[in-house]
Amino acid sequence: MTNSRNAVAPTFTVQLADALKECPLIAVLRWIPPSEVESIVETLIEAGFRLIEVPLNSPEPFVSIERAARRFGSHALIGAGTVMSPEQVGRVGDAGGQIIVMPHADVAVIRAAKQQGLACFPGVATPTEGFAALGAGADGLKVFPAEAISPAVLKAWRAVFAMDIPLLPTGGISPQSMQAWVDAGASGFGTGGGLYAPGRSVAEVRERADALVAAWRATQVRLRRRSGTGKGDEPHDFWRPPLRRVGGYTRERPCNMPTRKTVYFDQLPAGSIPALVTPMLQDGAIDWKNYRGLIDWHVEAGTNGIVVMGSTGESATVSMEEHSELIRVAVEHSGGRIPIIAGTGANSTAEAIELTGYARKWGATAALSVVPYYNKPTQEGMYQHFKAIAEAVDIPVILYNVPGRTVADMSNETVLRLSDIPNIVGLKDATGDIGRGILLMRSLPDDFAVYSGDDPTAAALILLGARGNISVTANVIPDLMAMLCKAALVGDLDIVNRLSRRIAPLHQAMFIEANPIPVKWALAERGRIEANHRLPMVPLRLQTKVVLARRCATPWRRHRPLKGATRLPGEAGCMARIGRRGARSVERLIRSPTKVRQ
Repeated sequence: MTNSRNAVAPTFTVQLADALKECPLIAVLRWIPPSEVESIVETLIEAGFRLIEVPLNSPEPFVSIERAARRFGSHALIGAGTVMSPEQVGRVGDAGGQIIVMPHADVAVIRAAKQQGLACFPGVATPTEGFAALGAGADGLKVFPAEAISPAVLKAWRAVFAMDIPLLPTGGISPQSMQAWVDAGASGFGTGGGLYAPGRSVAEVRERADALVAAWRATQVRLRRRSGTGKGDEPHDFWRPPLRRVGGYTRERPCNMPTRKTVYFDQLPAGSIPALVTPMLQDGAIDWKNYRGLIDWHVEAGTNGIVVMGSTGESATVSMEEHSELIRVAVEHSGGRIPIIAGTGANSTAEAIELTGYARKWGATAALSVVPYYNKPTQEGMYQHFKAIAEAVDIPVILYNVPGRTVADMSNETVLRLSDIPNIVGLKDATGDIGRGILLMRSLPDDFAVYSGDDPTAAALILLGARGNISVTANVIPDLMAMLCKAALVGDLDIVNRLSRRIAPLHQAMFIEANPIPVKWALAERGRIEANHRLPMVPLRLQTKVVLARRCATPWRRHRPLKGATRLPGEAGCMARIGRRGARSVERLIRSPTKVRQ
């Protein structure tokens, strides 16, 4: 009611627009006591919330609003919900509140809020109420109760309400239900019981907040992909993200101008990419001669790229200096003949940044960064970890999700959020879950590569749209794995079927003990390296050697008795066994350039 509030209204309007653009989720802290409000509001702001209300039917609500606004008013818009009268609006303003949320559309309450320069979101259940509320000055509409309205009804509403009017369904909203509402035209959401309830710990609220924010951002990635790719054809400004200057151009550059993300993406190889083992001498020292020899062998065999210092390369057992030198030697020895992707993951963000810096320094094509292991970060923790790496080092980054080793599993929603960062351009998916991979690839932008990290399912995932396979088995049979991936990339189902059936026993054999123990033994049997490891890796057990030898004797005949040294078939042996027609197809694949299906 004082004139001083009217003076800050223009500044506040800008803040509201920014908050709605950044994260249009209103946190409803119903029944929160003043003793908890500061810790809960702090964790919500850390998770990304910028709009927070304390309903007036909570214990001592004005005390809670005052405490939250005094401490966090510069980071988020704090206010009240369940506001029923103009008198309550005045008390909210006196407590430092900046936003009024109502369960109804009382015109007197809306006008009182606007007279004091406060944002106001009245609750409406019909378009008639909505238009009356907007006429009184409402900043947006709380569509309430959402359970009684449904996305289908909201879609009809959106046909009559202007696109720049925020419609915020509230009541029963969950991460799983957001997409249907956004597809119908929702601009954001109010969320209460699914976020906070008395008795929930700060950690539990943070986990729920992370899930809600991640789900919202994932809906925006999908929306932008359906609506346009930054050429100015999004459906309306309210959903348009802030413009970013990239390479001297804004997001709305002419369509023939390549984006930074496209430039990064185009550097990535397609096809068979072995996760190279690190040869070692008996005393544990790195066998540099055979390391270089393996790179030459893969170049000759038609391999499309090499990953060094992944988990198969025993990165956990080498020092930082050795890690850097292994990357340097690989890049130097390859001499541009084959792309080198450097494994640079760590469970310390600072260490991962340092390793990624080595990859950039020595000229690696890209960095492969694994989900932090052992410390089990939340989805928001994973997002911030990879975001920090990508922002610190200017190099294409491929994410690596392997929950079987790290325990922590990066969700599809987190991958979608990270795909917005310009130099995060790929994912190695080692979950082996094809259904999950399909859903992810449907939602990702075109300039983001998915690689299989699971040999048995790799061909299937490539046929469905993946860019290649970062493989363990390709260490042992690089020529055949290159053929398999190439056939899958060009859609030759006949060759894919023939090769996949015969290689399948070898895929299983490579994990009969902990990786890379079996693959190093198989390479030693082929005369490529010595089967040496650093502790805690130990040599293959004798009883396992018998089983492995039978499967490695040939991928084409199961349980064939081992005769003499184990020998794996080369290209000629493959052609002899898949028949004359298949041999011609393979020869055609070898001669023809690989063209990834779009």
